[in-house]
Amino acid sequence: MGGGMPSYRDYFKRLLARLGLLALVTVSVPLLVVVLWLRFLGLPPVAKDYVLNEIQRRHIFPFPFAVDRLLLSPTGAIIAERVTVYRDANRQSVMLLIDRIRIGIAWLSWWQGRGFIDGAAIANADVRYPIGPEDTADFTEVNADVAFDGRDIKIQNAQARFLNMALYLRGIIHNDGFPSAPAKPPPGAPPPLSREEQVKAHVDIWHAVRDAMDDIGTENPIDAELDFETSTSDLGGGRANFVLNGRRLTWRSAPVDEISIHGSLSDGIVTLDDFKIGLDRGELTAFGEWDLAEHSAELQFTSSMDFTTLAPAFPGPLGQALGRLDFPNTSPAMTGLVRVDLRQGFYADVEADLDWRDFTFNGVPFSRFSVPVHYDGKRLLISGLKIAGQAGDVDLEFSFDSTQDVPSLNARISSNLAPTVLKGVFGEGMDNFLGSCSFQDGGPKIDATATGTALNPGVWTVKGKVTADKFVYKNAGFDTAASDFTFADSKLNLPNLEVHRPEGAGTGGIVYDFKNRSVALNNFVAQVDVQAVAPVMGPKFIEYTAPYHFSRPPTVRANGLVDLQSDKKDLDTDLLVEVEGKSPMGWTLFSIPFNFDEPNGTLTFKNRRLTVDMKKCGFYDGGLTGVLDMDLRENPAAYTLDLNLSKVNFKKFTARAFSYDKSTGQLNTQAHFTGEIGQMETMTGGGEIKVENGDITQIPFLGSLTPLIPGFSAADAAHGHFTVAKGLVHTDDMNISSETLALIGNGNYNFMKDRVDLDMRVNANALFGILLYPISKIFEYHGTGPMKDVKWVPKNF
Repeated sequence: MGGGMPSYRDYFKRLLARLGLLALVTVSVPLLVVVLWLRFLGLPPVAKDYVLNEIQRRHIFPFPFAVDRLLLSPTGAIIAERVTVYRDANRQSVMLLIDRIRIGIAWLSWWQGRGFIDGAAIANADVRYPIGPEDTADFTEVNADVAFDGRDIKIQNAQARFLNMALYLRGIIHNDGFPSAPAKPPPGAPPPLSREEQVKAHVDIWHAVRDAMDDIGTENPIDAELDFETSTSDLGGGRANFVLNGRRLTWRSAPVDEISIHGSLSDGIVTLDDFKIGLDRGELTAFGEWDLAEHSAELQFTSSMDFTTLAPAFPGPLGQALGRLDFPNTSPAMTGLVRVDLRQGFYADVEADLDWRDFTFNGVPFSRFSVPVHYDGKRLLISGLKIAGQAGDVDLEFSFDSTQDVPSLNARISSNLAPTVLKGVFGEGMDNFLGSCSFQDGGPKIDATATGTALNPGVWTVKGKVTADKFVYKNAGFDTAASDFTFADSKLNLPNLEVHRPEGAGTGGIVYDFKNRSVALNNFVAQVDVQAVAPVMGPKFIEYTAPYHFSRPPTVRANGLVDLQSDKKDLDTDLLVEVEGKSPMGWTLFSIPFNFDEPNGTLTFKNRRLTVDMKKCGFYDGGLTGVLDMDLRENPAAYTLDLNLSKVNFKKFTARAFSYDKSTGQLNTQAHFTGEIGQMETMTGGGEIKVENGDITQIPFLGSLTPLIPGFSAADAAHGHFTVAKGLVHTDDMNISSETLALIGNGNYNFMKDRVDLDMRVNANALFGILLYPISKIFEYHGTGPMKDVKWVPKNF
């Protein structure tokens, strides 16, 4: 037995060792296979679906979700790949997409009764945070590492892209429970909003934030960093530090060099350590505090930035005004303090002091513009606005108080500033008005007060007195002008305007309606050059008055409205102008320039129709009356003319009309014509003409006829009716008579071609006319040719 033979005990030990190794291999190999399977292939579909369904069935996670693969790392962490979280049970709206999430499991600590999860890491997630039914705040490229240490949640590193910002987040959240009840609202606070109202308020805020950020253009994202420590029982408490930095930005296409915000939160107070906006020249800086518990804040700011580079950011009048402003050597200075209290609505208290020196506006140099402002949300005070410059000076005091039962606004202004320098400030309508003015000796002197019940200028009433020397308005020059005035509802009322020009003066009331672009005249009486001042009433008035030329200005009385909107189909113009001439007037009729002595009449303008009623007028030692009505909607204008001439000196008339002064007598005419102004061929109508007590034998068209008639003495009368159409004057009963004989004629005169085509026969007057009628047929003649050289030939021999 001895001698090297192994004992049974040794054999048994070896057997046990082999069995133990076999058992270890039997257990560890499947376990290793399971671990490797879970690490690389994930939980089997059946098991994965079971786990996910249990999580959702037990409401462990409050939203529906789906996972592509569930894996287990060698360290025991759970890894979920391609996770989708939905907002709704039907899984139609995605709230969260995660490429990969790693959840660290504290296996040993869990067995000891501590937390099951010790950390989580999220890689490349997209978050669509719900704001309203159709609105989400989208975070992209989200990456985060979170550690769970007991009751503390440590966000070690979180990054995301939001709008045009790159977010960086670090902090600790102490999980110490949640508030047991919401804070009781302070006394007098408005009732809480309903659920629908809260959602709408959140959506409105989100839209405002999104639109504001859309206005900012960036080459690189704006960096926003937050480092914080807080607790779940009081999320608004704790402490935080925040930083925001952006460079080379644009705001509404305007360049901004820099924007930076540095601040902190501690003990419920947000401290703004540094706020800065830097432009190409100068910067705006601010600092302040916000007490979250008291709902109040205070902010102090100082600015030296040349904000004129921001002009592209403000379309409309403000941007145009900024574009006209220039600070060539200095920067505009402004300082201020803002206090805000939100305990009972919005309350703001603003104190600001603006002080600009040595700048130009519209190319005009100014030495100073200063404005001290105090506003507490209900009262506004500007204790002394001052403008001083080459274009004039302005002093203004302004106050508004809304604490009274009826809000009260009062202001006083004294100015001699040339208003033309303000182009681009008050909009297109006022710019058109200012563009028509120029002042040689400085701007008008204005002393005025303003009253109102709101800060809206549209409801102000401004009253005062204005005087001006040596100015031009719409190319019409004036020596002086003075009037009281009222400006309200976009209307400038000058009730007692008095203007002087070298040739005369004008007085009366004028109302300019800038909104409706019209001018109303109230008993305006003037003795001025009508053509020179016609532009004041608009381009149509120039056209209306162009035909009338006075040697000396007449007395003109005007009442009514002139509509300056020439592009309208129908104008509201309704104006009556009474003209009392004290001197001759030139007026071209039928292409012939006639002279009229001391004309008295009226001009009526309605819509685009002009009616000239010549009630009394001297005309070549006789009289003229008539009515001319023109429809100016057409081009050329259609007209109707009723004309009456009485006891007109025939010699003077023919000298003007035909350059012939050999005939004498008195002319009487009644006529009615229609046609188109300037188009003689369109004239139609007719009338009656008489010449008496003269010598008309040698009138041009009879010049070669009377010598052919033996015994024809001097003709002293003529009578006939005529019609006009298509360039022809036609008569059937022309009668030119002397004591014994008469010329009876009919035919045409083509005044377009100056061609006569006329038959004349000789007839004896009185009893001899009846006896000699058969013989008179022998003395018939036919005349053709131009009016001044008609060729007459006998018709019967």
